[in-house]
Amino acid sequence: MPRRRLSASELNFEVDMIVLLVVLALAVLLLVVLARYPWARDYARQALQQALRLIRRPAPSEKVTVVQDGESFEANFAPRAALPSSAGARTSRLPAISQRTLMLVGLALALVLGIVLFPRSFFVPRDQFTVIVAPFASPAGQVDEAGRAAARELVAELQRQGLAASAAADAPASVADAETKMRQAGADAMLYGTLADGGTLDQPSLMPMLVYVPSGMYAPNAWGGYSGRFAMPHAYSLSAAPINGKVILPPLLRALGAYGAGQYDIAYADLGTLLNDYPELAQPLPRAVRGNILWATGNMAAAADEYRRTGVLDMAPGQPSEMALLANNLGAILQDARAAEADQAFAQAQALLGPQDLAELRRNRAIAMLAQQRYADAAAELEQVPLASMSVETEQALIDAYLGAKRLDDAERTLQDADLKVRAEAQATIDQYHDLLSQRLRAGLAAQRVRLALSRSVGSNDQLLWELLTGQALSRSEVDGPHQQIADTIDQLADLARSWQGLAVSADVSGHVYQSQVANQQARLADAARFEQRKLLAALDLELDRERNGGEKAMDGLASFFSGQRATTTKIEREMGELFQQAPQDAEAGVLLGFSQLLAGKRDLARQTFEQVNGFAASRPEPAFGLAQAALETDRQQAKAYLGEAISRDPLFYPAHSQLALLAEQDGDWQTAIAQRRWLAEQRGSTQDTLSLAATLQRSGAGGYADAEQVLLPLANQNNLDALKQLSDLYIAAGNLSAAQSALERASTIAPNDAMVAYQLGLVCKQQGQSDLARQQFEHAVALDGSLPQARVELGQIYATNGEFDRAAKQYDVALRSGTHDAAALQEIGRVLLIAGEDARAMDAYRKAAELSPSDPGPRQGMARVYLAQGDAKAAAREAERAAALPGGSTAPTFALLGDISLALGDPKGATEHFTQAQQAAPGTSEPLLGLGRAAAAGGSWDVAQGYFTQVMGLDPQSAEAHFWDGEAKLQARDIQAAKAAYEQALALRANYPEAYYGLAKTQAAGAGTLAEAHASVAKAVALRRSYPEAYVLDGLVYEQEGDRDAAREAYTKAIDFDRTAAEAYYRRALLLIGDGSLAKARGDLEAAVRYRSNFAEAHYWLGRSYLADGQASRASQQFDLALAQAPAGSYPEAQYYQGVAREQQGDRANAYLAYKSALEQAAGSPWAAEAQAALDRLGQ
Repeated sequence: MPRRRLSASELNFEVDMIVLLVVLALAVLLLVVLARYPWARDYARQALQQALRLIRRPAPSEKVTVVQDGESFEANFAPRAALPSSAGARTSRLPAISQRTLMLVGLALALVLGIVLFPRSFFVPRDQFTVIVAPFASPAGQVDEAGRAAARELVAELQRQGLAASAAADAPASVADAETKMRQAGADAMLYGTLADGGTLDQPSLMPMLVYVPSGMYAPNAWGGYSGRFAMPHAYSLSAAPINGKVILPPLLRALGAYGAGQYDIAYADLGTLLNDYPELAQPLPRAVRGNILWATGNMAAAADEYRRTGVLDMAPGQPSEMALLANNLGAILQDARAAEADQAFAQAQALLGPQDLAELRRNRAIAMLAQQRYADAAAELEQVPLASMSVETEQALIDAYLGAKRLDDAERTLQDADLKVRAEAQATIDQYHDLLSQRLRAGLAAQRVRLALSRSVGSNDQLLWELLTGQALSRSEVDGPHQQIADTIDQLADLARSWQGLAVSADVSGHVYQSQVANQQARLADAARFEQRKLLAALDLELDRERNGGEKAMDGLASFFSGQRATTTKIEREMGELFQQAPQDAEAGVLLGFSQLLAGKRDLARQTFEQVNGFAASRPEPAFGLAQAALETDRQQAKAYLGEAISRDPLFYPAHSQLALLAEQDGDWQTAIAQRRWLAEQRGSTQDTLSLAATLQRSGAGGYADAEQVLLPLANQNNLDALKQLSDLYIAAGNLSAAQSALERASTIAPNDAMVAYQLGLVCKQQGQSDLARQQFEHAVALDGSLPQARVELGQIYATNGEFDRAAKQYDVALRSGTHDAAALQEIGRVLLIAGEDARAMDAYRKAAELSPSDPGPRQGMARVYLAQGDAKAAAREAERAAALPGGSTAPTFALLGDISLALGDPKGATEHFTQAQQAAPGTSEPLLGLGRAAAAGGSWDVAQGYFTQVMGLDPQSAEAHFWDGEAKLQARDIQAAKAAYEQALALRANYPEAYYGLAKTQAAGAGTLAEAHASVAKAVALRRSYPEAYVLDGLVYEQEGDRDAAREAYTKAIDFDRTAAEAYYRRALLLIGDGSLAKARGDLEAAVRYRSNFAEAHYWLGRSYLADGQASRASQQFDLALAQAPAGSYPEAQYYQGVAREQQGDRANAYLAYKSALEQAAGSPWAAEAQAALDRLGQ
């Protein structure tokens, strides 16, 4: 019998008893020590005083005035004070024995005091939302018994509703004092305030204050862009007029706890209910939390509206107010929405702050500066925040500023500091998000580390795309490491997106819309970061391909790089085409696509691409530079004009300077060439630019030799030979496929006769699709050691996979040898085995019977029924037709069997014809009529079927089958009680009737009994018919109703074990796996479900979701198409929405827009409508 779950009050009682027992035990230990050393009594007193001093906390020094609904009060605005680390020194005067004794006493006292003062730290999980309720004061400011009674009553009510709550002995003197008490208790929230004279908790008589500072694991910390940008006030006046604390405060606190625990749907709904039902509740806290949730889903407009309704923008500046934090948050939301109103919100935040500082506001300002490429200003802004108190994301913003400002050493130091913080920050969110947050932060830092390495290689410039476009800034060795790191980061971000999408799928299965949308938004952020990394990787691939296909030195190869005389780069072009299709307004993606087309020799197509980019990015130099490359072969002067246009757009655009230098060298215009090369060497200072200047000076003639020497000497002294050596290393590290193949062949040559080597080779061949070689290797292993039973099992599995069931047939022969060889006996054995679900053994029995009595149609009919039970209706039809062709085979049982086969083939009309033949062959019998009823039911005519079943019961009241089918018809008519009675009558007539037990279980699960009774009925059904997948599926559904997911999964697995074509079982198990986050396993089950039941809209939908979560947008789109085609028109908005997501990921923005539009039309008023509208807004069509 499962153990009863303790209530909150019972749990608290048990915790209190444990505390009491520990305190008593330690007190006894203390007395024993004191009794042993008489002089220790005096020193024990000193130790107690010292321990009391150690637990004191300094009060925060800074205060602000919180203005809420016309009420002002003081609140702590400074960070939490650090705990003192000093200790007493009096023990140094004690004798040696006394020091050891007093140390023991001190430890005992510290432990006792720690348990008494900090019970949460010992007994309450750190992720449990905990509330302290202080006694309420009277209007005169005095705490009386009524205030204490109300506090105790509220604690009891909170505990009753499942919250961890406790009562404080005294009311806090201030917000700062409340925070101190919360820190000591490890609590997340504290309630105190004023209770009207004569008022009670369940009357509108309470004016509460809430101090809310989450101390445990906090789900929003995992949201990208939240930590370091958003700041929540600590103190809230919850009403301007007395409220009913009993009805308002518990759901408010429960919502806050759910919010921190990642249960966003509960929090959002409960806060919305409170706001609608209790207008006297102050707006800021519930609105801000709802706004945060909406922002986390990506719905910026709705999030900003929630924040505006707090009234923060309408507040007049005065005393410093924590409402400034809400103004900052609103600004962050508007900033993410790219709304100009963000500056107004930030200005309001600064006005409400007064002289106070806010790190989150500085971070948001720095983001705007970075977008404007004001790197030095952004760095100066963020440097005002102490590095030790920065979040990792804030440090990442500072690193971006340092990279842009060319302060690479500062960037590296900040990277090192951020690395050390990742683990601690990941632990600050809920368990479900720990790894995801760590993975996101580490991927972001890895991307910045690559940027730092590339920046050092290309001369400390932040414009990496420009460097890579020139094709002359990086050597192969310099590209090698970053290329692999970027590829790894892309894989990490893809995994991160899939993980978030998996959480979204799991949340959708559970009906948690906001949890799903938050996860989807995090997946989108990961995809956006991955998009940026893919662009950078494509630029590096262009550089690598230039090196592979040309081999010239960079300073001589730029013209040929853009001449189109290269091997085609289909893979790079396809990759960039996909990126540009996904983001047709991304200038960098378009420029990279154009250059990949140039490298592939598609000059006209490249020109069209550059013109397209130039149309929406006319102020950027890159498209003009690209047009110059496209025109270079046919119109050299036009190319030079485009290069001049690029420089006029941005004088620092050095790729155009480099190109002009190269053209001047080719034209013999050495004065222009030297001027451009010298500009490049002075402005960029890279090794390659210096080498190019020296080469140009040398090529200009004898007059340039001296200058060339002066340029080359510093590089010669630096011994630049290492870069050339690493050039050969790059070819190997760049993914040379022939080298990889040689390594594998070498491994097999070293140990060709080693069994493990052969096995590993077989596995590798199997992974590469070389199944024949893999099978040969396995067979060779078995031949070497024929006594290995495991090898026989493996071979047996392989044969079974290929349809070779010899091994199974032999084991069935052994089982059957204990019986008789009489044909009639074998038929009976076959019939019993078939009922028991042993289909294969039953088939062996019937086959032996057919061999012994080849002219008897009975064994053939039995074989047909086995095939029918195995789901092979066509084979069943063949055997039934053979039976009918035998002498005496054209009988009513044969026609009835053919009718059953027609039903299995989905042909109710054919079944009706066969059952009519059976009725004609045996008029007045019940079996044909029963078959006609089943055929009518298969055709959907349950009313007609009911008539046939009634006739059968009239002809044969003892027909258990008739009563069973009567129950089926009544179940279809939703007459559950009548159906239950029919099944029970069928069981009364035939006790060993598994189908009737199954039907009875269906009625019990539907409400005509208990879930326990349904389980019992299923158990009886499978005891009689072990191979009964439908019953196991029903058992699983009942377990799901009971909340026992593990038992449900086991039931569905049993169903599949007995019927590998049980589509419903695969589907149900897949949903459980999705809920558990096991998408890969779920995908396999969903693929099986649609394979064995093609018309299965729900399975196609979830299979599409799984493909989408795995980044397979094309396959996902196909599944969504099937789901929409099979479902009633206009009834599947979620499938429409995710069809839009899949098409958008494929870059098919037009059809994505249509899909989102259809989803919006079908899901008006539902959460899907908001998702669809947000997607439409994002596409901007």
